Amino acid sequence: MLFLLVLLTGMIGVAFYWFNQDSVDVIPLPVVKPLAPHVSLEWESKELPSGARDQRPEDHPGYTLAIQRCTRCHLLPSPSQVPRNTWPFVLTWMSNYLGYTNIYGPFQNNVDSALMPSEPVMEESDLRTLSEYFLVFASDEAQEDQVPGIADPVPLAQFRPTKPPMDLPADELITLTHWDAGQQNFYIGRGAYHALQVFDRTGRLMLNKSCDSEPVGVEALDNGFRLSLLGDFLEDKERGQVMDVTVSDNDQLQSKILVEGYHRLTQTLSVDLNQDGHEDLLLVGFGAGVLGRVSIFWGNESGRFESETVLLDVAGALNAKVHDMDGDGRLDVLILTAQQYQELLWFRQDANGSFSREVLIKQFAGYGYNQFDLVDWDKDGRMDLLMVNGNNMEIKNAPLKPYHGIRILLRKGEGLEFEERHFYPMHGAIKAVAEDFDLDGDMDLAAIAFYPDWSLDNPQTFVYLENKGAQGLQASVPTQEHWGRWMTMDTGDFNRDGFPDILLGGAYVKHGVHSDYQEQYQQLPHPSLMIMENLRGDQANSKP
Repeated sequence: MLFLLVLLTGMIGVAFYWFNQDSVDVIPLPVVKPLAPHVSLEWESKELPSGARDQRPEDHPGYTLAIQRCTRCHLLPSPSQVPRNTWPFVLTWMSNYLGYTNIYGPFQNNVDSALMPSEPVMEESDLRTLSEYFLVFASDEAQEDQVPGIADPVPLAQFRPTKPPMDLPADELITLTHWDAGQQNFYIGRGAYHALQVFDRTGRLMLNKSCDSEPVGVEALDNGFRLSLLGDFLEDKERGQVMDVTVSDNDQLQSKILVEGYHRLTQTLSVDLNQDGHEDLLLVGFGAGVLGRVSIFWGNESGRFESETVLLDVAGALNAKVHDMDGDGRLDVLILTAQQYQELLWFRQDANGSFSREVLIKQFAGYGYNQFDLVDWDKDGRMDLLMVNGNNMEIKNAPLKPYHGIRILLRKGEGLEFEERHFYPMHGAIKAVAEDFDLDGDMDLAAIAFYPDWSLDNPQTFVYLENKGAQGLQASVPTQEHWGRWMTMDTGDFNRDGFPDILLGGAYVKHGVHSDYQEQYQQLPHPSLMIMENLRGDQANSKP
């Protein structure tokens, strides 16, 4: 308890003393507080000498220390990456990995003890110098980027927000929304109840299946479906599962577990990776801390998945795609990772069936990757990248980050190099889909956010980005009346009018909502599901 009080006292002291100073030339610096058998930090204010901010950041001695210490785990962060008033929190958090222990209060679930040294790896004076570097050259607050070619959002006109035929109460935790176009069924994962429900297109309940944990993925089978279960929502207890749910000859529902005891599971892909005629399983286990895994479970002639090849054995994998990226006739695997490794990895399949790893894209820690997809945006026959970054969950009352949003990266030349073509800033973006929603021959985008700007009367959590060709992307958003905090999204022609609609799934938790706006958040609508009905179908069918 004493440990926690000292930590909180230090943080509160920073908040009430330094951040209320009139002079911008006062910054907090860490002071070591012995707490046997550990050492922790408090923060005290220091007045900077005149002209301290006028020197080049690279000339500050803390810059060299940052290169030596910070880049052991991730790319070197820039002082401008977060506002100045957030750096004491970040530095207290990161000091755990330098031997200065702060694992209570807001850091309890954000520190991996396996990476903490048993004693400090740098002197207190060096820690103060390193901290001074970030605090001196940080900005007072995050600056919004002005992005050419992106117009201000207009009211949503192409889609009509509609209550879906499924009758679910508000305020749920929806962990899965999936449309099975073949069977014309909706699959809904109700996370708080550990249940999977299947509805037909009219909203009639077809199946209510109790699960061991939260449903996060479904793939259609000839006589059922393949179901992926997360394991645990907030931590990794290695309870991820993959199972086949099928109907027997006597019309009885039966479940067959294919993989169990896996790290916190975010995705399963069923694909014949080695093209031997047997379906394989690619499992993406985000895990927690440093423990996670991405594996291939090779299928055999008996239909079992027994032999495992581990592609990635660290935590943080978000999602994967399978595609022949280099045109050699063999399927490769692309994996997007988060946490300290914000990377897009290419696992190239060799002629002997082994995989070699290459980093295609690497960003700084805190960049906030959430999802990626492959899409031929420019219709040149080669896959481009749709990238989404917006994670903002670790820091309470986290600052807005102007680099969060949706990006299209086009492939250049014959190699695997990409350059940014479009960027739409979107605070807390979590997922995007690319589809020709207006059937005009080019790809449009729909995107959702989970950590928006809560200060707005209508926090932006859904946006439709219509591709206007040379004019760029035109953003449109729904009104506050049709607001929701969306975590899942799928598309399909739900009403059979020939135009793709959008299904949104909500997740209503206090986590990630700024404390100043909790009351406002509670007053906003909290629909568990919503359909964005594509009105182009009405317009097309009304023409004589």
